[in-house]
Amino acid sequence: MHINSSINCKTLNCYLAVVLVAVSLYVVPTIAQEATQISPTEIAALETKLSATAKASSSARKKLELNRVLREGDALLLANKTMPNRYEVLGILFRAQQALLGLENSATNRAGLLAICRQLASAPNEYAAIRLDADLLLSQVEQAKKGADLGSHIRRPGRQVGRFETEGMHVGLHFGLQ
Repeated sequence: MHINSSINCKTLNCYLAVVLVAVSLYVVPTIAQEATQISPTEIAALETKLSATAKASSSARKKLELNRVLREGDALLLANKTMPNRYEVLGILFRAQQALLGLENSATNRAGLLAICRQLASAPNEYAAIRLDADLLLSQVEQAKKGADLGSHIRRPGRQVGRFETEGMHVGLHFGLQ
């Protein structure tokens, strides 16, 4: 009887070990996947704060709120440097920096906008819609440094169109540039 219960305990322990391994194989990747993304709630909160700046009572209040959005977004990016969805945060920062530049056209704000554009330029094709304005702005800056006028920039869109691999974006850019 003692031998029989010892075998049952060993069998039960083996089954428990198999279940434990199976559960850990399921739970660990799930936790790791969650850790490879910036929380959608954090991104949504940043987007909400950016939208709320439009309701500010004065331009000084708008500047303060836009600067707050930019600081919070920078802190979020600093904490999540390698997350694949950081480009969504960069898109929010791009719009916030554009709004701030519209309120206060300063060299610091222009430099901030171009810095965000350079970061967005490395975005993969799944973020092409976010990357588009940044790419166009960087292209305009390059052309201005070379002394080209806006007309020459529009006549040579090939480099920009080639960066957008998705079919819908490619067709849309061709029609938009004609």
